Amino acid sequence: MYGSSKAGLDAFYTGLGYWLEGSGVRVVVVRPGQVRTRMTAGLREQPLTTTPEAVAEVVVRAVWAGRRQVWVPGRLRPVMVVLRHLPGPLFRRLGR
Repeated sequence: MYGSSKAGLDAFYTGLGYWLEGSGVRVVVVRPGQVRTRMTAGLREQPLTTTPEAVAEVVVRAVWAGRRQVWVPGRLRPVMVVLRHLPGPLFRRLGR
């Protein structure tokens, strides 16, 4: 459910950003991997795990640069592009 909720919010805010274009309001969709927080304490740390400070730094730079979306860390983007195109049965086997 958590992943589905994140995907829904991602789609909503991406669409909102397009809808608000030209209004002076900008939306930056932040796509972080695992972030070291109290919520993730005790979980097995994933590759490319990042810190809240690193996420904040990327977000500030993205706002100033007028970016619509950012991946944190940036190296996560190509990984997710590949995973997104895997067939469902293969993708589900990756987590095992």
